[in-house]
Amino acid sequence: FFSGTFQEDLVKEEQENRKLTAELDSVRTSLSGLENDKALATGLLSHQEASTRSVVEQMEDIRKRIDAANQDKASLEHRLTQAGLDAEQAVRDTESATQEAARLKIETEEMKK
Repeated sequence: FFSGTFQEDLVKEEQENRKLTAELDSVRTSLSGLENDKALATGLLSHQEASTRSVVEQMEDIRKRIDAANQDKASLEHRLTQAGLDAEQAVRDTESATQEAARLKIETEEMKK
């Protein structure tokens, strides 16, 4: 009933089907590996993004601390300048008081005479 050619064609088609099935399985395996690689890369990227955010936050914190330190420095410099001015005024006041005391002493001695 079946000719040898038909049976040979069926055998060849079955062999081709097995070959294509094996290739499809290979592609599926490769695709699965690629999906695993993609998931790993996505995880690594997410971790890297979190690390980058952490570094940026640390840099912003450092910048804020530097700004605060600069403000403290400016405030201290102003207070130091003011203290210097106050000290100079105190020296002038002391000199003036010393001169006034000397003048009063001289007047008192003259009044005693």
